[in-house]
Amino acid sequence: MRRAAVFVLALAIVASPLAGRPAASAGSFDGHWAVTLTCEKASDGALGYVFQFPAEVKDGQLHGEHGIAGHPSWLAIDGQINSAGDAAILADGLTGLSDYNLGRVVQGAPYTYRIKAHFDGARGAGTRVSGARACKVEFLKV
Repeated sequence: MRRAAVFVLALAIVASPLAGRPAASAGSFDGHWAVTLTCEKASDGALGYVFQFPAEVKDGQLHGEHGIAGHPSWLAIDGQINSAGDAAILADGLTGLSDYNLGRVVQGAPYTYRIKAHFDGARGAGTRVSGARACKVEFLKV
């Protein structure tokens, strides 16, 4: 009986720092997000631009779209947010007007790049980690 009481007491002491703290999960980022993607003017003279669009996170899975799928200036972002708030996001899209495209690529050409991001509470931020153009992404839970 005494051993059982000591075990319960020891378990309570070990568990007490965790009491009152909800376990973090990727699902804690679930909800509606406002996304702002800002791409700087490129070294080849391609103009900079800003896209603002909604995104949804469900079970830690992020999906957002700007524009109309299959049309010029369309962009989709998809990725998984882990319980620590880190996310690897893939951006797929179709180019807009050639003045905004690296190498003045024609309108409607497909492109892909990766974004590394971190979410903390109701905010997130990321940067483009592949490709020749510097872009940053900001997320705000709405």
